[in-house]
Amino acid sequence: MPLGLEVWNGWLLHPFGQCDHRNESTQVGLNPGSAAWSYLMRRSHWTPSIIPGADENDQTVYLVADDFGKVGRAWRETDYEASDLETVVQDLLTGQYNNPIRVIAFNTAERWSEDVSEDIAHELRRRCDLQARDVPFYLQVFTDRYEGRYHDVQLPLPMPGLYVVS
Repeated sequence: MPLGLEVWNGWLLHPFGQCDHRNESTQVGLNPGSAAWSYLMRRSHWTPSIIPGADENDQTVYLVADDFGKVGRAWRETDYEASDLETVVQDLLTGQYNNPIRVIAFNTAERWSEDVSEDIAHELRRRCDLQARDVPFYLQVFTDRYEGRYHDVQLPLPMPGLYVVS
């Protein structure tokens, strides 16, 4: 066996630190992409984070899905610093979104995600009420949908001259 190589559970391992990849597997001397590395990752149920510095920046991120009509729907691009709740609410109120259809929140450090559209709709309505103004026209459909207003209700209309015979 060449110098510096070890055997682990029947697998030939690379020496510690030889790999230039940045993940925890280098600490045990495994080369990412090798059969030993794959075997260890499958058995440990560990998956690397796709978010750089996720443990350092415990932040809840808010993303808005926007409807562009015939062009289609998309999750709107946002700056890292502008993905907090306050900025998203302010951007909605100032018309930065054409026709918002959904808002989601997620926190990778805490490992959760949630559709927060209803909470955002209530917050938009609350802020407009505090300012004694109507919800902007471009947010009407969004707030009505998630606040449960204006459900499809058919009201009976009295029609003169029409009598129901039983």
